[in-house]
Parts: sequence; C-alpha cells; structure tokens
Amino acid sequence: SSKLYLNGMDGTLLNMVINQDALNDLKTKITANNWFITGAKVVLNVDESYTALAQKSPYLFAWNRYKSEGKYVDKLYSDLTRADGFQNFYPSNVHFNPMYNFDKNDCQYIFDITDHIKSILERDQIFEDQKMIVAMGNFLLNSNGMINSIENPYSNNRVSSPYRLVFHGNSSADQNKKLKLLIYYTQK
Repeated sequence: SSKLYLNGMDGTLLNMVINQDALNDLKTKITANNWFITGAKVVLNVDESYTALAQKSPYLFAWNRYKSEGKYVDKLYSDLTRADGFQNFYPSNVHFNPMYNFDKNDCQYIFDITDHIKSILERDQIFEDQKMIVAMGNFLLNSNGMINSIENPYSNNRVSSPYRLVFHGNSSADQNKKLKLLIYYTQK
C-alpha cells in the first residue's frame, strides 16, 4: 500500500506483514557469511502532505500476531518480555517504542524488534503467518512506569488516544520515506 492510516479512539490498526522470502534469503546469507544480527528496527515515516494532521501522537505501540496450533495469538514482542532483554521504563528509558521526538520532529516512529528478528534468523523460531500490529497510543503502565501486562497487548490506552496519522507505505512513491525494516549485522 502507498499510504497507511492510523487513528486513535476508533480502533484502526496497521497490519504489516514481514516478507518471509526476504527473511529466508537473509538467513541463508547470515549462515554462509558468519554474520551476527546487531539490530533491527521498523521505521514508519509520517506523510507530511496531510497538514491537517499536524499533531503527532507521543507513542505508537505494536505486537506480534501469528498462528500457533491453528489459532491466531497476539503476543508482545520478545524485545519487551525477555527476562534478560531490555526493559522499558516510561518516559525516561524506552527501548522498544521510544516517545516521538518532538524537538527533532523528523516525522519518524521507530520500533526496535532486534530480539524478535534474531529469534527468527539466529534461533530458528517460526511464527506462522505473522503480522506486526501497530496501534495508536501506548501500553498501560504501572506506578513505576513499567508495562502493566507483559502478556496482554490489549492492555493499552488506545481508546483515549485522539490522534490521527498517515504514513508512507511500502509502495510509496517517495523511496526515502517508504516503510522499512532495517536489519544491522556484523561478522562474527
């Protein structure tokens, strides 16, 4: 799609599919070249031609939807749930879905899914028919600024998020602003 539309309050979600053939090709190259994944980020660029939507949401959040034993399940990304992984402490130290940078105002929202991509490419985990689901708002937080429920992606404040955004999709005419999955690697 050339445009992706996301609204708070009405429940609109982005359903993004990661190209499995491209991941399989990269997995072959990783093995053949002895590479090691050091980072993976999904970058969403706001389409600035929609000037009426000038106010940006402080946060977007995402989770993984995939088939397991014939049924779809919704799980938070392992980048949020692994005991030895990064922990998000809002608003000061957020790894997975950092707050929009209003000072820089570069019209980008970034999700860090390094551990998830590593689980597929280096640890051979399979997520059948997976989609990255993106919503407006943020996870519900406890009094310590940590995610309230690491099990339930529906524990969020989406219903009170009044923002609307339009993003460049993977078929955008602007090549520099297309939806991107950036994977960083080095040689072992």
